[in-house]
Amino acid sequence: MRKHSALETATAAVIVFLICASPAHATYPGRNGLIAFTAQANPEAHYQIYTIRPNGKKLRQLTHLDADATTPDWSPDGRRITFQIDRNEAPFCSVAIMNSDGTNIVELTPVANICENDPSFTPDGSRIVFDRFDPETNDEALWSMDVTGNDRHRIGPCCADPNVSPNGEKLSFLGFIDQPGGSALFTSDIDGSNILQLTPFSFNVAIKQDWAPDGQHLAFSKDAYSHFAGVSGNIATIRPHGNHLRFVTNYQGGDVNAFVGSYSPDGRWIVFRLEDHGSFGLFKVHPDGTHLNAIVPLSNFKPRFIDWGAKPSEDEDKDEDTVEAEHKMLDVSVSSEPSGRIRSGVPVPEGGATSIGNSLPNLDLLDTDRIRFSTTSSCALYGMPCSPNGGYPHCCGTLQCVFSGGSTRVGYACK
Repeated sequence: MRKHSALETATAAVIVFLICASPAHATYPGRNGLIAFTAQANPEAHYQIYTIRPNGKKLRQLTHLDADATTPDWSPDGRRITFQIDRNEAPFCSVAIMNSDGTNIVELTPVANICENDPSFTPDGSRIVFDRFDPETNDEALWSMDVTGNDRHRIGPCCADPNVSPNGEKLSFLGFIDQPGGSALFTSDIDGSNILQLTPFSFNVAIKQDWAPDGQHLAFSKDAYSHFAGVSGNIATIRPHGNHLRFVTNYQGGDVNAFVGSYSPDGRWIVFRLEDHGSFGLFKVHPDGTHLNAIVPLSNFKPRFIDWGAKPSEDEDKDEDTVEAEHKMLDVSVSSEPSGRIRSGVPVPEGGATSIGNSLPNLDLLDTDRIRFSTTSSCALYGMPCSPNGGYPHCCGTLQCVFSGGSTRVGYACK
């Protein structure tokens, strides 16, 4: 789950150690709008920012930079996105802002040798909180600035993924210990005082956590960096005071993992990346762990740093949240065209839609003799057992069946 970094100088090596993963996102109340995330069109391409509707339609590439565009965070009104730009040369990492359609990209980091990352909006949309590292003084801390990059203030705590609570009174962030995988979730007052550790460092919390729109819970991923065979990453929620820990997913064995993105603006869903035996998908689930649904089914297209934005008030389109996702796999054929014109704020050309193909078959179309439960096959709705009950599970969602010969069938069951 750590973010891609291209820092290659000696100074940059220090930066990589301290800020090598990022996003900072808080979900504020509203109607459900587009979902933003970072992905690569191919293994050699730069990371770029995409958006998609909650029903899996209208996948669109927003950025076309000759650099990595990562960690998108929606403004509370759903009209702008702040994000991070990483390069091989100065400025190595900087905070930027753009319109929700990818136009008018402006970098807000003024000094080339200062690394700024993990941006997220405050609840009123007037300021951005971020992580700032100064290699000359070896100082790293959380800061805030206005949306023009001015009126900068040092908040204080360290080190990653700052999120402001919906009421504007608290700050959540991650802290680390000096060993691989040791990361914990913290909160503080908005000025950096009264720091409270919510989880032990042994939880190996992923650098992607989010406040529920009502401010009553935070969602995070446990065991993100464990690297131990047989250990799966899972999503959990916790109260801001560190009590009422509850797991949303309960995958085991290490081959299936769940990594949180954010809450939906209406608070009914958590969007996340599902990893299953080397394939990746964009999914949503209720905070109580029920009603797992695919937005982008499993493929080699890996969504990262996922953030669900609010629908702008002037957008009169019908809500898409309850529409079933198309049962298709991604054919990742998006080009990554460099722009290189962002520092002046010149709009970046709009990206076209990604083509989608390679349909997954419905279970009804598969060989029913092989799909039926037996002593030589097992089926599960991604960790939730399904009763045979006549051959088909009485549940809806993405179903994977593994057979005695080692073959796997994936489809959609709704019987």
